[in-house]
Amino acid sequence: IYSLYIYDIDFGPSGEIYSIAYDFSGNLTGLHRSFDNGILWDFIPIDNSNQNIEVNKFGEIIITGNTQPFWYSADRGTTWEPRGSVYSVCLESDSDDILFSGTYFFPKHYWGCGYSNDWAKTWNILDSTLLDTYVQSISISDDKFVYLECLRRLNDSAQLLRSMYPLLNYQNPEHKTLFN
Repeated sequence: IYSLYIYDIDFGPSGEIYSIAYDFSGNLTGLHRSFDNGILWDFIPIDNSNQNIEVNKFGEIIITGNTQPFWYSADRGTTWEPRGSVYSVCLESDSDDILFSGTYFFPKHYWGCGYSNDWAKTWNILDSTLLDTYVQSISISDDKFVYLECLRRLNDSAQLLRSMYPLLNYQNPEHKTLFN
C-alpha cells in the first residue's frame, strides 16, 4: 500500500492490520487488511468518504467518515451493515470497547461528542458543554481520561479539553460537567 494516503489504521485481536486508505487514482480507495503483519494485503472497496476505523476485542469493525453514518462488520470486513444516524469526524475506543466519537447528531443537527457502549448501535451525548463544538481528535490515556482537540464553532477558538474524571464506565446521572 505504498502509493496510498492512509487515513487511519487499527489492529485486530489476532494481530491483523486494518487500514482505511485513499488512492488518488480511485482504484484502491477503501479498506485494506493484512493477516500476515503487512506482507500481503486484501483490498475491500468501500465508499471513499470513510476515514476512521476502530476494531474491538472481538474483531468487530466500525468505520465512518464525516459524510455518512457508521458501517459495521462482524466478519473482519467481508460484509457491512449501516449503523445509526450519527456522523463522525473522529473515532476512538478504549480497552473496554467503549466508542467515543466527535460527531454530528442527525436529525438533531448539532456537533458534539458522544459515546457508545454497544459498538455504535446507540449513542449518548458525552457532555452538554460540548454542544456545537467540532471535535477534531480524541485520545484516551492509560488512566482512562479522555482528551479532546476541539474547535468551537461559535468563535473558531481551538481548545484541548481533558475529562475531569476517568470516563471508563462513568455514569453521569446528574449531568455534571465532565470536561474543563
